Amino acid sequence: GGMTAITTLNLWGNELGEGFEALLPSLISLPSITKFRVDEQPDRLDWSRTDYSRPPDEVLARGWLETLKYLRELGAQGSVRCTQVRLVLAGLGRAGKTSVQQALRSADGRAGAIDEDQRTVGVDVIEGWRPAEGGDLEVHVWDLGGQTIYQSVHSLFLSRRCMYLLVFEAGGAEGAGSEEVFARGVAPWLRLIHSRVPGAHVLLVCTRWGTPCEGGGGDVGAHQERVRAVADRVGAQAEELMERLARVTADEIDVQEQRLAWLQRRLERAQRELEQMGALASEAPGGHGRGRKLRTNEVREAQEDAQHVMARLRALRTEQGEPLRMSLEGGKVHCVECVGGDGSTVRALRQTIVECAARLPFMGEELPRSWVELKDKLLARRWPGVVVARDSPEVQALMGEVPSLAEDKAWEGLRFWELLGYVLVHGDVLVPRPTAMIDYLRPIVHHAPVDALEACTTRRGRADAGQGAGGAQRSEDWVVPGYAEKRRSEQRAVRELVEALQDRCELRMALLQHLAGWRELEAQESRMLLGVLARLHLVVEQGPSARLRRQDSEATWLCACRLVGGHGDDGTASEADWAAYENETTRARVSYELDYVPGPLFSRFMATQLASVELDIECVESLRCDMLQVVLSSREAAGRSDAFMVALE
Repeated sequence: GGMTAITTLNLWGNELGEGFEALLPSLISLPSITKFRVDEQPDRLDWSRTDYSRPPDEVLARGWLETLKYLRELGAQGSVRCTQVRLVLAGLGRAGKTSVQQALRSADGRAGAIDEDQRTVGVDVIEGWRPAEGGDLEVHVWDLGGQTIYQSVHSLFLSRRCMYLLVFEAGGAEGAGSEEVFARGVAPWLRLIHSRVPGAHVLLVCTRWGTPCEGGGGDVGAHQERVRAVADRVGAQAEELMERLARVTADEIDVQEQRLAWLQRRLERAQRELEQMGALASEAPGGHGRGRKLRTNEVREAQEDAQHVMARLRALRTEQGEPLRMSLEGGKVHCVECVGGDGSTVRALRQTIVECAARLPFMGEELPRSWVELKDKLLARRWPGVVVARDSPEVQALMGEVPSLAEDKAWEGLRFWELLGYVLVHGDVLVPRPTAMIDYLRPIVHHAPVDALEACTTRRGRADAGQGAGGAQRSEDWVVPGYAEKRRSEQRAVRELVEALQDRCELRMALLQHLAGWRELEAQESRMLLGVLARLHLVVEQGPSARLRRQDSEATWLCACRLVGGHGDDGTASEADWAAYENETTRARVSYELDYVPGPLFSRFMATQLASVELDIECVESLRCDMLQVVLSSREAAGRSDAFMVALE
């Protein structure tokens, strides 16, 4: 009985082994513990040997004290099994993703023809699909737009609590080789997914199984034989790439473990020196007080760095400590026909999805009832804006509706629901409706915004002017709605701003007053949303030289999310002519191959570097989906331009 007041418990070095599981009930019954050390980390414990379900990784990552608190709360509040998962459909434009998701959700496994206006731009979200009749599995379908320029945005919505359906087609009647199909339509997505989710569960789907392409002669048997041959080779190439990415993960684990060991030595040295100085060291300038302050800061920084490294290691390893690796579900490519046929191929895919979901390591996790209550309250509230601060009255009111959760626990619960797509949390900012944020990103990442303006003016006065099919908003109105009704002088000014966005990846405040969605926001909301995009490195504020060039004080952002993409939906463009840069003005020429830096993340890194230089950016062009050409000029040396190209091979 006297042990219930214990505050410090040090079991370090006791080599408890499997006996530690037997201690869990006693540890949970000691709510007074504030300091606890033990060799075994909660994420490395074999929870199947205990009487408790494995807590979510988001809880385990915070260490033993938070894990024990979670288990106490679970016992006090009761729990709910989580049987929800996200199904993310990815692939190039026109690969058939929208047809696949419509066919999967239809009773007969078939979809209708997709009109041009129905193509996904950004992300389409379908919530609450139940693929197994009478089952409790609930799937949230995220259909990602296939244009290459959107990939930088899509990377924000990839998480481990997902299944990934990677869709491609086998090429036209001429028979595009499997190498080309894999290189263009599969490999870039696998690398992007791996960069965020090393252990992702991937289903490869080849569409148009029963529909011979034009010029194919209409021979379904010959068509299916060719498609299966391409699909089998793509599947083999995918497994080869997954194996290479697994080795990359193992290498990173080695590097991170070395870094963690170095940080621990640094931390122990700083703590030892701090103890030697004593608590009463002089605070005189240059004396022990100054050294004590430096050592205190060093201890704090080493602890924070070590926590980041341990979090990364948890993201790279299985519960058993093995490197995570992607899995090709079903061990093959699933060939489906969504529009014609009897729907049997789609129904088989649907069953595979159900079986895959049942094997997911996090399926059926026990969650506190308060977390579920928090999610329900979040969805029921009417939010005044697309982004809200943690300390805002709206967020505080939400947390007040679930009094059993302290604020930090409520924020932890919101981060859990983020993984299922209900909300987006970044720092101390909450995006209550992630799909609403996509609406604000659409005009910024539109693949051809100038063409959209021209389409608006061309459409004006025609009989079909107005909304698109089924009352949907036309794609040209996703940039500047009502552009055709503006005065000519205003049209010219808006067009100049849109051209800067398209040609130089430059976003100016003046354009936000006209862009779809943004024009309805208050200035403070616009700044807060830009701040979120900046923290995510989708936009990067340019240096003062950009303002001096225009001779104004208007803030300007370089749109990193526009630095990826070729000149078409397939991301292709002409090969770069390196010889054109072999002259005295060349400052850099870089070409390298890295499996772990996909194009979209590479471009965000490059944008951060470019925005920090004190040079004017004359031109930023995506020659291919993996190559940037940049021309910089110096105000001090008038007339001189420096150009460089960077390729990700």
